Amino acid sequence: MNNNIKVNLIVAALMILSCAEKPSEKPDYSAAEIAYRNGQYDSAIVLYKQITDKFPEEYLAYFSSGSCKFNLGDYQGAADDYGKVIEIREDNFIGYDSRGICYFNLELLEKAKDDFKKAIKIQPQYPDAFSNLGYLFFVEGENDSALFYYNEAIKSYSYSLPAYFNRATLYDTLGQYQQAVADLNEILKIDSLNAVVLNLRGKIKLKAGDKKGADEDFKKSQNTKMQ
Repeated sequence: MNNNIKVNLIVAALMILSCAEKPSEKPDYSAAEIAYRNGQYDSAIVLYKQITDKFPEEYLAYFSSGSCKFNLGDYQGAADDYGKVIEIREDNFIGYDSRGICYFNLELLEKAKDDFKKAIKIQPQYPDAFSNLGYLFFVEGENDSALFYYNEAIKSYSYSLPAYFNRATLYDTLGQYQQAVADLNEILKIDSLNAVVLNLRGKIKLKAGDKKGADEDFKKSQNTKMQ
């Protein structure tokens, strides 16, 4: 799974909690959350299922179960759980985005596109769906479409670091090194010690003939890894 596409569980949980109806009896998430935080995903899945068995409309539990399955590499199982989220809450754009990520990993690219587009239709200010859709087009070699959606991601949220990274990768592929470095600079303004970004910027500078700048970035990247 490419790190350019990620599931934002924390944001999703907050969004779902803010919209959820309050049942007369509230589910107890404590044991499941502890198992999840400790990386005990199999145990967490069992605990989340106990919640959904008792509270069939508790879509936060389905979402969290899906995240566990995703982390275990069970992308189909995760997609099914995110599908339950959507079934219960049709306007949950993060559910669509997350299921799209699963479909991407399953190489069901048309289904992934559909879900990313549905997420965007529901919430046009959600940058992750734009960036994810752009990356999918990038993988397919449709660079113009990829650039369009990366631009839209950044328009919707100017601090969308994944979109800047993805667009920098695209510019690098196109040989537009100055633009690529500019996008990586935007990331480093916020995350100045990001070794991956420093290393990539060094490689791009080297291609552009800036050996001194490249050496400086490689050194910073190495020092950051050692900290």
